[in-house]
Amino acid sequence: MNLGIFDRRFKGSDPLPVMVVSMATIDSLIKVPRGLDLLIVGGGLAGLAAARVAAARGADWLLFEGSDTLGGRVGTDLVPDSETGEPFVIDRGFQVLLTSYPELEESGVLSSLPLGRFEPGANVRVTTRSKTRFHRALDVWRRPMSALTFDWRHVFSPGEAMALMRMRRDARNGNIESTRTTRDELVARGFSERALARFFVPFWGGVLLDRELAAPWSFTARLFDAFSRGDAAIPIGGMRALPAALATGLDPDRIVLRTKVQSVGQNHVILDTGARLVSGRVLVATDGDEASRLLPESIPTTRWRATTSCYYASQGPLPAPLDQRLLILDGDGLGPLHHLAPLSSLGPGFAPEGRGLVVASHDGVADPALEPALGAELRAWFPDTTWTLIAVRAIARGLPVIEREPTDFALPMPGLAVAGDHIADRSIDGALRSGRLAAQALFT
Repeated sequence: MNLGIFDRRFKGSDPLPVMVVSMATIDSLIKVPRGLDLLIVGGGLAGLAAARVAAARGADWLLFEGSDTLGGRVGTDLVPDSETGEPFVIDRGFQVLLTSYPELEESGVLSSLPLGRFEPGANVRVTTRSKTRFHRALDVWRRPMSALTFDWRHVFSPGEAMALMRMRRDARNGNIESTRTTRDELVARGFSERALARFFVPFWGGVLLDRELAAPWSFTARLFDAFSRGDAAIPIGGMRALPAALATGLDPDRIVLRTKVQSVGQNHVILDTGARLVSGRVLVATDGDEASRLLPESIPTTRWRATTSCYYASQGPLPAPLDQRLLILDGDGLGPLHHLAPLSSLGPGFAPEGRGLVVASHDGVADPALEPALGAELRAWFPDTTWTLIAVRAIARGLPVIEREPTDFALPMPGLAVAGDHIADRSIDGALRSGRLAAQALFT
């Protein structure tokens, strides 16, 4: 189906052109001789995964996205340096992808993404006897030589180190059945309040955006397994590279941006222009709020986990230990800075040459007014470095709260599916799998 009637304009560095849609354009779409095979609502990761399925089948499909870019909650802004004009790469909240995610291998896009990879482990900042130190602790199973400088003893007791080994084994073997919350499971496995405060709360609290660790252990264990098998990484140029890679090879004339869907039915969608498009299949791949609006009787209202991320630049390279490719965790838990990621240490392309870039995050609250306190704590940690605020990202809709057992997708009625991380696992992998399987089910 030729949809070349769109007026395409590129906007900045968006990976795909913006589609400017008029009523005349929509009218001509309705007059297409044969019906569409699939209408996709939403251009996030789930929607793009579904579009790839339709394209591989040679189907007639069309994707509508209400914003002016693809990726949903996965996005990146380029903020120019006030002095040189060269860009800082600012993701919309601190996000990473895990290279062991099965859907990244399934999609085949991982090999096309140049990545900045974190080392497995962390630097844990702990104050004891009025002395503050950063304790470097690598994953000794993946970095055996790090055992020669083993520094976990300031975080875990020898017994807890053995419990960590058993937990890793159970996760890798799929022995993760539990009705407990993540926190309750860790306590049941013998971890002390000290271990929770120094490592698990700042680490898993950052991953889950929940410092109470209330997520089901079965979900956290799957993520733990993914961390143990692969690297936490950020594409060079920011997380926007992931949706751009997923969109590579898709016909841009089938992707309509800046066009909101007003309602959906079993075999049609109605746009906010009033136009009605008919299709044999409809897939709603929006976030949970929009899915609930479109299908209030089928999709429950989503509750969200929030986070606030502040990006700071250094004059000159980052100081130690920020010059290591390790996340820094606040093991004291007394201030607003929960974890700190040295982005420019991951490789070139995150900051202008000669500058450093870090992201300081506070999990559980989306509030730009947190910035002065976050900045003050960063400067207290590294008083010999001059820091400049680059951007603040207060993300109210970071991750959906897990309130029911995840499923791959929903089928409210024949020919109509719902996909996304509000239904599946709350992860990049879950969103991709949900979109792919939902599209495959519709074509079955």
